[in-house]
Amino acid sequence: MVAPVRSRLAGRLGVANYYDLDRLDLAVESTLNGAVQREMIKAVRELRDPEHATELGLRGPRMLENASQDPARIVYSFSLYESLGDRNVLRIQADNSESAFNVNEFVRLDLGSTAKLRTLVTYLDVVAALHMRYSGRPRAELRTEYANARDALSLWVLERLALHPDEALSVTLDAAMQRRYSASPNEGFFTGGGRHVFRNFDKSSDTQIMSVERAFHESVNLVFIRLMRDIARYYTYGSGTEAAAVLADPFHPARRGYLERFADTKVACTYRSTIDGCRGRAVTTRRMSC
Repeated sequence: MVAPVRSRLAGRLGVANYYDLDRLDLAVESTLNGAVQREMIKAVRELRDPEHATELGLRGPRMLENASQDPARIVYSFSLYESLGDRNVLRIQADNSESAFNVNEFVRLDLGSTAKLRTLVTYLDVVAALHMRYSGRPRAELRTEYANARDALSLWVLERLALHPDEALSVTLDAAMQRRYSASPNEGFFTGGGRHVFRNFDKSSDTQIMSVERAFHESVNLVFIRLMRDIARYYTYGSGTEAAAVLADPFHPARRGYLERFADTKVACTYRSTIDGCRGRAVTTRRMSC
């Protein structure tokens, strides 16, 4: 239980190892919830037991594919933060590793597939929100909303509900997993950092059009890049937020505030002037605001 505290404390104090840390005379208060922390450590360590892992459904399709695989070789970690308004505080940090190594703090992970999971959850949450917003409305009203919609996800949900007005949410979500996207890398995508291009891990995916479900199973990057673009456009145009209202109304009162903020932003421009000297070339770089 003290491992998270010790690892962070050593870093804050600049102590090279735990041997030196244990010889300091100091008192420390932690944000960890001791009782819940002990329960979580106990829970993740129980996952090492084959029977318990099987009982929880952690052995089988899409998990440990081979039932003979030893679940004790899988390291599970868990962190929980609580938001207190102006800061986030750590309440629980646990793993089932028996070593002193703090998995939560120091392990290096490839987070690409984790990002896809977060994108998928956000996508399904958007579809569910649209279903709840428009389900049960008359077809004429849905057609009006369809004519005014400006993002792909809103259009897709509205079209489905116009054809199947009583469709259950679970059916809509299942259908959302079968929506198809191109996996082609031959397109640029504009982000907050400018225009970017992306690649798939497996080049055989480049020429395919596939469902969201298949792309998630095979971790295909370009499908999820396009899915993220649809999600971004939903929050820009179809979420009912102020941003959508500002974009839809050229006389919206908030537009002046955005314009003033943009005008006040100084964009650094760099230009180079080259001066030839007697003994070679000197390069002078100046910065200006434009």
